[in-house]
Amino acid sequence: MSNSTQTPDEVLYRETVWPSLIASLPIALIAPAVALVVTPFTDFVLATLAGSFAFVICLIALLALSPKIRVSKTEGRIHLHVNSATIDSKHIGAIELIEKQQVRNERGPSLDARSFRVFQPSVPQMLKLQVIDEADATPYWLVSTRDPKNLKAALTK
Repeated sequence: MSNSTQTPDEVLYRETVWPSLIASLPIALIAPAVALVVTPFTDFVLATLAGSFAFVICLIALLALSPKIRVSKTEGRIHLHVNSATIDSKHIGAIELIEKQQVRNERGPSLDARSFRVFQPSVPQMLKLQVIDEADATPYWLVSTRDPKNLKAALTK
């Protein structure tokens, strides 16, 4: 039994970047597509069940793979967690809000291949966080978020 006293993380910001409803609509086409493919081999009821099952599996996968962002404070240090990646705030330099007009350029022509990026294509805003760690080859993090101002505020506390 350990006597170490671990202080729990204080969560300053938490967000799951869900896809928009319109971006999720193509998944609705999975059910009829699977049902049409299966219909020649079975009856209508089983084909409908197969299509519904495929739809549910794809919807669960879409939601489970949505980016998860968390800013936590442990022992006076602030950490940004994006999915399974973590960076200490002392390694974050300038934080830039990328608005709707600039998003396409940041995801395309201006994108550095060495950057860490987590996109949700249906979200029109992102944060660009410069990495100032000398030992890290990653020049910046590019993260989709629905609430860039509050995320930036949590990182600069």
